Amino acid sequence: MTHSIQSERIHLHKLHRAGHTITYIGWAIGKDKYSVSQELRRNRNADGSYNAMSAHRRALQRRGESRRPIRMEDPTTFEAVSENLVLRQL
Repeated sequence: MTHSIQSERIHLHKLHRAGHTITYIGWAIGKDKYSVSQELRRNRNADGSYNAMSAHRRALQRRGESRRPIRMEDPTTFEAVSENLVLRQL
């Protein structure tokens, strides 16, 4: 589920555990059934079960790992940009 919040995952967990279909779960939480299926597949535990809390942790971890570093963190780039900005102000 693209950018799912923890409360949506908890609702999904309860509905899935109750035995509802992926189509019904998607309708109930307002997400496409493909998104629900993807969420269950991506964030399942080693034994194949789904837990909302561990799923949320995994999603946050993946999101953090996927972020590209900010270019200005490179000291060389920062210095070059800073120098150019100073020159433009003159």
